[in-house]
Amino acid sequence: MFIELDGAPEAIGFLDIASYNPNPPVLDLPGVGARVSVEVAFHDEQKRQIRVRVGEPFWNDSRPDGENPLSS
Repeated sequence: MFIELDGAPEAIGFLDIASYNPNPPVLDLPGVGARVSVEVAFHDEQKRQIRVRVGEPFWNDSRPDGENPLSS
C-alpha cells in the first residue's frame, strides 16, 4: 500500500502489508485518508522510497496474549 508521508511529500511511502501488526490488533486496513503511526523499516535515498511498518514485526511480537490477529 502506498502512503503519503507528513513532511516528505517528494518521497514514496510503502506500507508492507505483511508487516501490518497494529496493537491493539485489528483486521481491517486503514481507510483512505486515515492517519496511522508507523516506524521506518527501510529507506532508499536514491529512489526516494521509504518502507514503513505498523506495530512490532511478527518475529518480535510483544503482545501479552501472543496471538496473531491475521491467523484463523
